[in-house]
This record gives sequence, structure tokens and C-alpha cells, in this order.
Amino acid sequence: MRTIRKHSNSGYQQHSSTQRHTGPTHWYACAINHRRRCRQCACVHGSPRLPEAHALLLTVGCWGRGGRGDRRDCHSGRARKVGLPDAENNCEMARRKLQEAILAAEGLRVSEENSKGRDVYTELCVRQRVFLSKDSSGIYSIQFSPDAQQLAVGFGNGAVQVLNAATGIVASELFPGHRTRQAVTAMRYYPKHINILMTAGADGIISIYNTETGWQVVEMKEEENEIHALDFCSDGNVYATAGKDRHIRLYDSRTSQIVKVFEAPDFKSSDNLTLMSGHSRRIFALRFHPDECHIFLTGGWDNSIKIWDKRMEKEARRFINGPHICGHGIDIRDNQILTGSWAAHNALKLWDYRSLRLEKTIPFPLRKGQSEFLYTAKFCNSEVVIGGGSGTHSAHAINYKNNQDLGGIALGRNTVQAVDTVLDGQLIAVAGISGNLHMATLY
Repeated sequence: MRTIRKHSNSGYQQHSSTQRHTGPTHWYACAINHRRRCRQCACVHGSPRLPEAHALLLTVGCWGRGGRGDRRDCHSGRARKVGLPDAENNCEMARRKLQEAILAAEGLRVSEENSKGRDVYTELCVRQRVFLSKDSSGIYSIQFSPDAQQLAVGFGNGAVQVLNAATGIVASELFPGHRTRQAVTAMRYYPKHINILMTAGADGIISIYNTETGWQVVEMKEEENEIHALDFCSDGNVYATAGKDRHIRLYDSRTSQIVKVFEAPDFKSSDNLTLMSGHSRRIFALRFHPDECHIFLTGGWDNSIKIWDKRMEKEARRFINGPHICGHGIDIRDNQILTGSWAAHNALKLWDYRSLRLEKTIPFPLRKGQSEFLYTAKFCNSEVVIGGGSGTHSAHAINYKNNQDLGGIALGRNTVQAVDTVLDGQLIAVAGISGNLHMATLY
């Protein structure tokens, strides 16, 4: 392992998320900024569907549209005058309505667990298509930061760019890419530090960047391996990689030293093989359980999902037979497992984590003569999933409770290779061959 420190200013563009924006992204940028100040309120931030309290805040200029009235912090109650040529009565009336609405919102506030699924989303709306300088190399991985401020993008030539998630503007280029480098196939933000980004590629190279400074702080390589999957456990102490050689390597997050390897079985010489022995073909997906830091799932070309406990010696604990995983096609939420298979039909499925039984097959929208062939699938929230691939050259958001198609993002004739979402679907990114990065939101 070798450590590299460098600071590249090439192509670096400063862009503040607190800057006033105009045009169609104005409300969204404002919503992101407002979310920082209002972490305890009951609204769904970043959405135009605001509770009455925040709708009133918007009318009196809290989000900075430049209108007349008080600009008021919704928790501190402080206000500053920005020019009130109108009668004071109008302002006083707005204040009273605001206070009443805030009290009403306080009465409706519930715990996060009880509020899941509270909003009913009916439509997927594309906000913008983002054109990037490396689009010709294709986009193979995307990842939102935990605070939803950044979107990291990995390209086919090894380039890594970080975008402002609200505007799509490139904030920094962490690596410019090179003709000798291969695709960045996986990336994750460190759960304990929102400015630490880890990437892995088909050339076996793992890189760790500080997105705030633009420095590459660590680079190392898994020799003779193509890394296709990477994830952190929920407490951030360990991360794991998997790929072509079928070994699953667990690293200490602080030192980036290997602490454990689940070695792939040798199917030619071993006589003690079981269904728990490991994958027989390359691994394309790896996902830690969001609540149980010791548990993770893997899937690949051998038509199986294996469930591992990193405390065990060598074998998987349980397995699901069937899903043919060829990309980031595994997700887990609320004790449900979502799989997106590279299969012509019935590719999107929901499984019960506890019993491992198939709960349902989620219908993926098709036109006549089309097939599904999904590369990626992900939960948006407790009711909506999104998946995409090469069959329709599109990604679709689907309410799996009622099988309603909420809308799709078509990439022309280009394959969808990457999907990510945060804030329960308030920010969605879809990308693939020839770039084709699209930003969308659920309404």
C-alpha cells in the first residue's frame, strides 16, 4: 500500500450552495439550505409539498426569494427587516398565521419510524439533464453524500468529479482520468465524515479522497482483481470490497488494512463445498445491512444472494437462490431485500429478509417487444423503488405497494448503469453509457 497526497486545482470551480440561484433550480437550492436550519421540523425538505408552516415561511421570504417581509429563522423566531412599505397590519397578520401554523405542525410531529410512508408520491419528475466533460467515457457509478449536498460521479476512464447536488455544477475534479485507467465501478462516502469519499475500479485500485480539499489521501490496489462492489458497514468501522476474484475483503476504515478475507472456494479441488461456501462466479453487488453492522449481502453471476456475518470464519449464513446480479442490483431497507436481475422478465423482486421468502415480483414497465435486463435497483423510500438497465434503456420509479409506475428517465439508446437517491426520493440521479446524467425528484 502506498499513500499519495496531492492537491489538484485543475478544473476546480468554487460553488457555494448558499449562493442565491435563479431559474428552475432556485427552489431546490433554497430547500437544501433551509434543511440545514430546520432539522427538527416536521416537513419533507427539498419538496414543494410543504406543511402549512413552511408554506407561510416561504411567503414571508424565509427562503430568500427577495420578496418583501421578514426573513425569519423558523426556530429562533428572530426576524430582520428588509423593507416594509406596506402596512404593518399585513405583516402582523402573516406573523400570527405563521405562529398558528408552527403550533399546528408541532402537534403533528411524530417520530421518524412512525412517519415513514406518510407522504404519497405520484410522479417522478426530471429536473435537469447534466452535461459533463467526461461524458464520452460513460458513467459507471454515482453516489450522493450523506448530507445530500454533493453527488460524486465515476467515469469509464477512472475520472472522479464531485457535483453540487442541487445545481449539477461541477464543484471539483478529484481525478482527471487517464487512458490507462479503467472504470470507477463503485463509490461510497464514509459514514462518519461527509467529506471523505472512497472509490474502487475495474483495475483493482481503491482511492480515498477528501472532497473538501480535493486531495487524494490514499491509493492502493488489489492485485489481479476487478473491484465491482464496495460498501461501509453502518457504524463506519469496516468497509468491504468484492469483484472478479470472488474474494470478499474487509478493511479497517481507519488504517485501510485488511482485517479479514472470505476466500472464494476452489470448485476444482475442494470436496467440502456447500451452498454457503461462497460465490462460484464474479461478484457485482455488496450491501451492508443498514441496522446490523455485522451483516452484509452479496450477489453476482452465480444466480444467488448470500448473506454474511463478518464475525463468522468463512461461510455465508444464508442464501437466496435465483437473482442474476450484474450490477448494483441489491438493496435492503426495513427488513426487505430488493434485487434487480439481468433477466428478460420478472427482474425486480422483493424478498423478506427474515424468512428469505419472495414477497412479490414488482412489474417493470415495458413496451411491446422490450425486455427488462436490470443492472441496478434501489429503495427510494418505504413505498417506492427505482431500477434501470439495458432492456428499456431507462430507469423507472415504481410504487411497489400498488405497482404504480411513477415515471421513467429514458437515456435514448444508452444503458442505465447507475442510480442513487437520498432524502426519501427527493434527490434522484440516473446515469449510464455516454454520461446521460439526469437529476429527478419524486412528487
